[in-house]
Amino acid sequence: MNTPPGWYPDPYVPQRFIRYWNGAAWVGDAVQRPGPPTLPPRQSIQTMPGAATNKPRNDKGTAALVCGLIGILPIPIIGFWFSLAAIITGWIGYKRVQREEATNGGMAISGFVLGIVGMGIQLIAALAIAFRPLS
Repeated sequence: MNTPPGWYPDPYVPQRFIRYWNGAAWVGDAVQRPGPPTLPPRQSIQTMPGAATNKPRNDKGTAALVCGLIGILPIPIIGFWFSLAAIITGWIGYKRVQREEATNGGMAISGFVLGIVGMGIQLIAALAIAFRPLS
């Protein structure tokens, strides 16, 4: 069964946006939903192509947490880059949660904080290496 052309809930943020379906593919950018947010009848969502992609985009928060955990290891060069990646991806993930595009705000914040802690650990490790006593 083909879904007829028309405006449907955006497959990424259906509560806030609508997007035009031309009968074969999504066309154009998402547009703010008119009026109060409402969901269409359940069967139109299930029969709509691409409805399976309506999942939260939690990849940045997860990446931030993983990078933050690796970044706290006292390995100066590698730890620095992983800590920096944790800070950046944690911030991006947190912003996605605020825009209701993701649901793992705790992971994003944890990764961000671990990135900052990791930067401190990397600084201490680098100073310890730089100022170690010569024998």
